[in-house]
Amino acid sequence: MSAMMLGGSRKISQLPPPVVEFLAEMMEKRYWFLVGDAPGADSFFQKVLHSAGYPRVVVFTSVGQARANAGQWEERYIDSGLKSQSAAKHTVKDRIMVSKADEGLMVWDGSSPGTLANVIDLFEAEKSSRIWTPDDDLLWTVDSPSHLEGLRCRFPEAASEAQKRLATYRRRISKSLPVAQSGLFDDEGLASA
Repeated sequence: MSAMMLGGSRKISQLPPPVVEFLAEMMEKRYWFLVGDAPGADSFFQKVLHSAGYPRVVVFTSVGQARANAGQWEERYIDSGLKSQSAAKHTVKDRIMVSKADEGLMVWDGSSPGTLANVIDLFEAEKSSRIWTPDDDLLWTVDSPSHLEGLRCRFPEAASEAQKRLATYRRRISKSLPVAQSGLFDDEGLASA
């Protein structure tokens, strides 16, 4: 059973056609989709999945009740252990989503470090991802060091900030921040959702 993390920039105002086409292919293959609850790409992924009547979706949130859940799918609350409402709170949720996914699909505005951090984290976990970038309107596969390096070279500022966010998260984990949640999303939960 395959699970795909969906994500992207908050500034995205619609899903590009190459992304919608790829998403449709994955629905035909009966993938599970793990999606966040933020405005922008997350909300548009949800709208497409809901319009298709697709049931195999889990919405992840780090703010209690999901801000968006178009299909009234199962929700998973990820407690970051942080009091701050900063991006760090959502970073914990994203890292959990990466750990539960087999691969990723991202829609990027070319500047959001959070989206690029997800691609880097997926790659470092030996999981491929596909990323759409606005400068060429193509869906790129990131599954080799040269693919990732190409993104880093094209978008150095976002890549630097993405690496900083991942490093900060890893430092927090090494200090035993309570983010590991047993039974969060095991195979049984996937099968029954």
